[in-house]
Amino acid sequence: MAMAHWLQAVTDEDAAALRSDPSSIERLDTPLSCWTHLYAAVEYFAGPLKSGESLTTARLETGWFHLLSTDDVTENAQRLTGMDLERLREQVRRADFDELIDEHELYELELLDAAEAPDFIADETERLADFYTEAAGKNLGVVFYIT
Repeated sequence: MAMAHWLQAVTDEDAAALRSDPSSIERLDTPLSCWTHLYAAVEYFAGPLKSGESLTTARLETGWFHLLSTDDVTENAQRLTGMDLERLREQVRRADFDELIDEHELYELELLDAAEAPDFIADETERLADFYTEAAGKNLGVVFYIT
């Protein structure tokens, strides 16, 4: 089953509150946020992204979330905005989805038609780049969790 990856941009004060009380993640609702079912696929094709510090809480079904510093956010923005999206599309076209699902657990690929996948993954890469770029431009960190 494909999981939803939720990202919210956070201030230093938000980050401090989350470190102090990780269970407060369930109440977090910041104005700059995004979600995707394709985060792991984007990471696979675009390269690994910074994941930040891991915090645990029983309030989330996975039991944890990641808190990225402003430096991590800037690095992720640069990596994603620097992607050659045509090259990424070609990598997706050549990919063996069955192998990626079985060996790399990229279950979100089950949601996509192979013919449409290159554009979907490129679009999500661009959307995540926009999110990280906006957060970096506002000097914000990011909290990231899976449901």
